[in-house]
Amino acid sequence: SKVGEDLYPDLLRLLSKYDNIDKRGLIKVSQPNNRVHLQYFSPNERNEYSVYVLPPLRFDEFDFSMGLDLLYINFISGRELRLQTIQKIRRNLSCEIYIDFHSLSLGFRKNGLRYIRTFPNWREWLKCGDIVQMNEREGSILFGKNFSTEKDYLSFAKEIISNGSKIFLLTLGKEGSILFYLKNEKVE
Repeated sequence: SKVGEDLYPDLLRLLSKYDNIDKRGLIKVSQPNNRVHLQYFSPNERNEYSVYVLPPLRFDEFDFSMGLDLLYINFISGRELRLQTIQKIRRNLSCEIYIDFHSLSLGFRKNGLRYIRTFPNWREWLKCGDIVQMNEREGSILFGKNFSTEKDYLSFAKEIISNGSKIFLLTLGKEGSILFYLKNEKVE
């Protein structure tokens, strides 16, 4: 993970309390760390702004010697990796990959305001994940319509799992979440 130079010393100090965290995967970048500002209008409505977005992780910066059991990719800015990089990581890594799709689906306006957008090559990104997580809003954009029935949720989950993922987690805010997986060649 890349970390801006302004937060790097504090992060190392915080992590030094834990002897079970390997800090070799942290890469100091000579710019401020990504900042996300949230402006709430109601419990469910907000504007999100991102500034100081860090450059994406390159394949040659990834340390395959760390002996990972799971690689968790949480897209905070949506620019942590390029598609070609995550595809190359997938080909070279034998452990499970968990992708939290979140900000990968968000575009940037000039002032840093994030907005939900269509994402034409989303299948290529998600094909790299054994476990995929997204929220209902993000899923409905990819699905092409709002979910209104159980059949809609199941249909979308089948598309995610037939694309190569083993588990699909769709979060529903205060309503909880739905976990889909393949059992006896059937999505449940």
